Amino acid sequence: MSDRATSDRATSAPATAEPAGAPHPVDVPTRVPLPRPRWLGRALVEAAIIACSVLLGFAVNEWGQSRERDRRADQALAAIALELDSNRVLVRRARLRQRAKADTLARYAATGEALPGRVYLYGMFDPARVQSTAWEAAREGDVLRELPYALVLRLGRLYERQTQYRTLSDQLVAGMYEQMRREGVQDAFGRNPAAWELLNRDFADRAGTLEELYAATVADLRDRRRAR
Repeated sequence: MSDRATSDRATSAPATAEPAGAPHPVDVPTRVPLPRPRWLGRALVEAAIIACSVLLGFAVNEWGQSRERDRRADQALAAIALELDSNRVLVRRARLRQRAKADTLARYAATGEALPGRVYLYGMFDPARVQSTAWEAAREGDVLRELPYALVLRLGRLYERQTQYRTLSDQLVAGMYEQMRREGVQDAFGRNPAAWELLNRDFADRAGTLEELYAATVADLRDRRRAR
């Protein structure tokens, strides 16, 4: 009986029982961190250096372009100032000629005398031949965008007024030559001194207005160039 009980207990013992003295199992982590490659830090430093070099190159290029734009703007201002000052001298001379001519014509108009050839053969109407080459070059060369808007607007208005003066004077001169060709020099210019007097006084006043605008604008341009 006792032998059977002992046999039953032996058969009922778990089959997984470990023998005495066996080592206990060790838990192994499922994810093992990989060591960082030695070259990674050096690569990050080199990438940072390259990025800084690119940014520095952009900055230097932008600085160079800015200096070039400033140089072009300064050259444009110098050329425009020189052109306007030259036009100022031209309209001043025209104004003096036209006032003198108007005074002479007024005397003949008051007495009713016929105009002698010496009055009209050397120029009955002689307006100034003003120029706009520097302004047009700056506009076509896209330099005006580098100048202050208020200054560009002021220059634009001045040159527009100058264009009106030049266009009207060219039309009048063309009409005079056509009249001279049709009627002859003496009949075209020797009659009606009062009308020629009014024409010369009108253009003398126009020239005087332009002269004042030129002088003020040239002074402003020179002050701006000194301040740059």
